[in-house]
Amino acid sequence: DGEMLDWLLAHESHSELAARVPAEDHARFVQTVRDNIVMPVDAAELAKALYSDAGFHSDAALNVLREAGDGFYKAALDELDGAEDFKTFAKATGQAAGVKGKGLFMPLRAAITGLTHGPEMARVWDLLGKDVIGERLASAQRHAAKQD
Repeated sequence: DGEMLDWLLAHESHSELAARVPAEDHARFVQTVRDNIVMPVDAAELAKALYSDAGFHSDAALNVLREAGDGFYKAALDELDGAEDFKTFAKATGQAAGVKGKGLFMPLRAAITGLTHGPEMARVWDLLGKDVIGERLASAQRHAAKQD
């Protein structure tokens, strides 16, 4: 992880990573995204998605938010407080919303990461924490409601 971080910070795209990812999160960020990085620019894009205060969403992710609907995100927010980890959160959300598989995981990914692909969600959960995830789910609910 240390060598990967050095490689990422030595690349010209490091400014996005350095500007977005707090220094104390560098090691956890690399652990979270390492399987999704081919080139340093990939890390910069993931840093933008995971650390954007503006609720960055790709066009594909916005479509997923709209398709899931605000009721899905209300159910997710209702289950967030009692969840200990991503697995229990996803299971409880799926039961509450009456969805499973791609219909469960894609809307969660789109809301939490702003993307339709990326790092393992359990790692993202650990990196971002429940407060940030709650903010992103609430934002997703607002986006989904606007699209209905």
